[in-house]
Amino acid sequence: MEEIKNKFLILRTSDWLYNAGLVGLIEILGHDNVRYRTCEKNEDLDFDEVEISINAFENFEEKFFNYFIKTYTNLSWHQLISYEEAVETLKEKNEYNIKDLELLNKMIDYFKNNLKKNSFKSVYPIIEEKENIKLDILNEIKKLKKVKKVEKVKDIKNNLLILENLINFLNLKSSKKYIAAKNAIYTVIRNAWDGVSFLNPQTKEKDVYIDYKKHFIDTFFDYINIDDEEIKKYKYTCFSCDRPIKSLEYNMSFLKNIGFDDARKPSNVWNFINDTYICPICRLVYSCVPAGFTYVYDKGIFINLNHSIEELVRINKKVKMEVLEDPHNNLNNSYSELLKSIYENENKTASYEYSDIQIIKLKNEKYEFNILSKNILIVLKKSKEELDFIITHFYFPSNNKNWNEKISIYEEVIYRIANNVSLYSLINTLLRLKVSNVNNGYFNTFTIKQLIKINLNYLKEVKNMEFPENLVGNANYQGYLLKKEYNRKNSEHKLGGISYKLLNALKVNNKDGFMDVILNCYLYVDKPVPKVIIEALENDEIFKTAGYSFVAGLIGESNTKGEE
Repeated sequence: MEEIKNKFLILRTSDWLYNAGLVGLIEILGHDNVRYRTCEKNEDLDFDEVEISINAFENFEEKFFNYFIKTYTNLSWHQLISYEEAVETLKEKNEYNIKDLELLNKMIDYFKNNLKKNSFKSVYPIIEEKENIKLDILNEIKKLKKVKKVEKVKDIKNNLLILENLINFLNLKSSKKYIAAKNAIYTVIRNAWDGVSFLNPQTKEKDVYIDYKKHFIDTFFDYINIDDEEIKKYKYTCFSCDRPIKSLEYNMSFLKNIGFDDARKPSNVWNFINDTYICPICRLVYSCVPAGFTYVYDKGIFINLNHSIEELVRINKKVKMEVLEDPHNNLNNSYSELLKSIYENENKTASYEYSDIQIIKLKNEKYEFNILSKNILIVLKKSKEELDFIITHFYFPSNNKNWNEKISIYEEVIYRIANNVSLYSLINTLLRLKVSNVNNGYFNTFTIKQLIKINLNYLKEVKNMEFPENLVGNANYQGYLLKKEYNRKNSEHKLGGISYKLLNALKVNNKDGFMDVILNCYLYVDKPVPKVIIEALENDEIFKTAGYSFVAGLIGESNTKGEE
């Protein structure tokens, strides 16, 4: 371990999970403490290497928790102290209205619900000891009582005084350090790993900083200080990096949704012999996985690129900033930010090009994987305008309108395109919902038209197909004109049934069935069948593209000239 001997540690990109830990480690240490290759500097390093000074790992436990506290401003501690101004404003009043009372009672609920949590209660003694104070927080919380009448000025003032004392307590240096750290553990860190250190329910150490240091930092320093002659005697190697290890002490079972307990499930490894043991260096890197991912509650995302540390860090940092600065914490913004990041430097000379980008999402306690190949990236770039239009659009798959079942149209499109699946079935579903006239989400026929255009770009780029110019616009416009004819004959009520028949035919690629309905429609209005429909029958993909565009025009709005 020559690099370690020279007081520097060289780490290299590997699989997606290790890379997430590597990005997290770099973010925690800060960019002043690490060195990696860019197009302009550090040419002594390879693009997949990062050099870190051993001295940067001093007080790492403090840096570890500070990163999460500073990055995730939606932690309970941040929310609690954010009421400080509101308490001060209400204290200055001598008369109150209903809105003041509602705000006060809301604050009382929020403080009670949070400060009584076990994770909070466990650190109160540590804070009192560190700050050398004596404040019975639980007793203070009990004194908080909701007020029902604005005339109860004295009761309101008493509650505000208690809230002020609680906020002062929360603003103490040790309160922020320990309470916010506990918030970070259960809101962010636990998404990635569990069962060890401060997340071991059997741990006897009350101080989470000390617990983390004992399990990850002390063992790290012990390992890198081992004499070279001694380490040559080690007969085992790290599963992740191949460094020598003395014993099979640490494995990857603490990583959630990816590791396993080898004692309980030995059949998960070849010949019942577990070889997934890791060195203390890799264990420390894996502990930083939560800092590499971007989390919104129990959902997370990480973008994996193996060709460059610089781009790996840059893109994930931009995604994190975009998502966490969004007031709605919309993970869909991660995709738009990813595409923006990829192409903002496309004219810049670089020693690599983007290809096979891996998107890892944590959803429902499972990791989902998408690969964005070079062709898929081109499709998404060409579809930027259409994707931007649908980014906030969604639908419910059932009439229950259960928000837990809400499906993001933007996310669904990216998922299908990334997995080489056309958008026809999604387009068919949305058109059926629109025909049924049920308000099952936030989308319209213009949304569907964007999906047809995106699908067209996909077929052109990935399937290498050619389509008539302005196919979508022309077919959509013809559907709109037929709708006008039916309206003129006061027969618009028939369009729903007609649309269902057309969608049924399109779903199974039944050209004869589709044309039977079309011919009847145009005989009814005494008009010739449009040329764009007849010519579309020559090819299955052209037929479905023109057909869905036609139905979208038939049930929705269109521009007056049939432009794309």
